[in-house]
Amino acid sequence: SDGESSQLLMNRKDELGQLHNDIYNMASKLAESLDQQKALMANISHELRTPLTRLQLALAMLNPIGEDQLNYAKRIEKDINVMDVLIGQALQLAKLGDESQAQWMQVKTESLSDIINPVLEDLIFEANASDIALQVNNYQDVNLPLVRTSFVSAIENVTRNAIKYSQQNVKVTIELQASTNTTPQFEHIEPMLKITIEDDGKGLTDEQKAHIFEPFYRAPSGMHYQGTGLGLTIARACIELHNGKIIADNSPMGGLCISMLFPLK
Repeated sequence: SDGESSQLLMNRKDELGQLHNDIYNMASKLAESLDQQKALMANISHELRTPLTRLQLALAMLNPIGEDQLNYAKRIEKDINVMDVLIGQALQLAKLGDESQAQWMQVKTESLSDIINPVLEDLIFEANASDIALQVNNYQDVNLPLVRTSFVSAIENVTRNAIKYSQQNVKVTIELQASTNTTPQFEHIEPMLKITIEDDGKGLTDEQKAHIFEPFYRAPSGMHYQGTGLGLTIARACIELHNGKIIADNSPMGGLCISMLFPLK
């Protein structure tokens, strides 16, 4: 077995045994370091919530006098709201990293339409409020095993980014694929549910697309993803929790196209 082979290598006294032990120790230290970073991010984010709440209360009790003070108060409120979103996303990302195994215990086989239709209704409402048309295709319903909260989070994060940076239109396409022959990036997922979200914004360069799933990455020059820089990172973590994949490409609409694939088994 693999465990027995590993133990035999560990017990060897020659160069091969030493190499095995060095690699094992390095991997253990790397895993420990990553765990410590996740815990640190979660703890810092949690501790920031208390002073942020006090700031919100203090701001609510202020009575600005004059236009200048009112503008300053609105500026402070806007920045507080940005911090609140950032802290919430940082906590969510840390939770996904630390509790992935526990979350898998919450997997349930549910109807896609029962889960996604209410989410899409909310997103269409949000898009309309920003004068953006969000179109969704007629799709075939299917039952699939998933963690509802993580699945919904991935859809919401990607779609809200598309709404934010589109000019007029966002398109959501939901389809079932029995084969991945035409999609080499996803050749190991079959059959699958594919959700594609496109916008007609400015899009991204190939270099920028290679980094947009990294934490806190923001594309320069006023292009996509100037927010907290965690939305797509969270989406990727949620999709990987389902053994799925996510990629960014150019859209025929002129902007960005994000494709998410989820196994049906």
